[in-house]
Amino acid sequence: MFKKALLISVALLFALAFAGAEAKLVSPVEKYVGAEDLTELGKAMAGETIELIFSTGSGNPESPWIAVSAEGLPNGWGAAEIMQQRNKSTLILHVSVPKEAKNSTYQFSAVLEDAKGGKETAEFLVFIQEGLLKTSVDSVMRKTTVGEPVVFTFSIDNDSIAMHRASIESSLPPTWCSPASFEIGAKSSKKISITVSPKNYGEKKFAFFIVSGLSSRTLNEIGAKIEVQPTVKSKYEAALYGFPFFTPSLLPYYLFNSLISQLA
Repeated sequence: MFKKALLISVALLFALAFAGAEAKLVSPVEKYVGAEDLTELGKAMAGETIELIFSTGSGNPESPWIAVSAEGLPNGWGAAEIMQQRNKSTLILHVSVPKEAKNSTYQFSAVLEDAKGGKETAEFLVFIQEGLLKTSVDSVMRKTTVGEPVVFTFSIDNDSIAMHRASIESSLPPTWCSPASFEIGAKSSKKISITVSPKNYGEKKFAFFIVSGLSSRTLNEIGAKIEVQPTVKSKYEAALYGFPFFTPSLLPYYLFNSLISQLA
């Protein structure tokens, strides 16, 4: 009876020790990982850096994990442990996806090491695809007058497991609209406002472009239109700007026509 109890106790201690040697992934997904499992991390885009955070306390309680590295990376990929962000409870591994990466499924390993030289290997899958940074605008049509700025508000949704940097640019002249750069965290949303300041009147069709700051690819294009009504000053300026193309005798006509059009 005593021997049986002893055997059970030893078996339990062995099981606990084996369980304690597992590695716990905290982000981008939370689960215990090991060589016997193939863990799907999620979706990311070319040029991004995937951050893997591990719990140091998930290993042997007497010898926690002290280092992490990557093995079996696809061609062109890179990885490094981020020492300046580590603390007593976590280890951080950054895996860099090249900006030339094609849409596909990729596999690599992370190796954790404890103070006594013990190791645990975890296998991961990541899916690289386009279209994870989704953008929309509150309205693609605006009406205003010359000199009166209008604001376009964009909703940005990042479905990637990694942070992304991008900018909103336009086909408008630089004096009308300046680009806006932004960063958006993994699996998060934010709003970005762009101000357009029209310098002359009329209908103006243009486009906004969402350009990746990581891969330099254009991620989205949104057509828009702005209708700008003139002011008295802008109409006089328009007539004077056209002055070199007409004879001086036509000046009174253009000035009078500008005033009548404004009153109409």
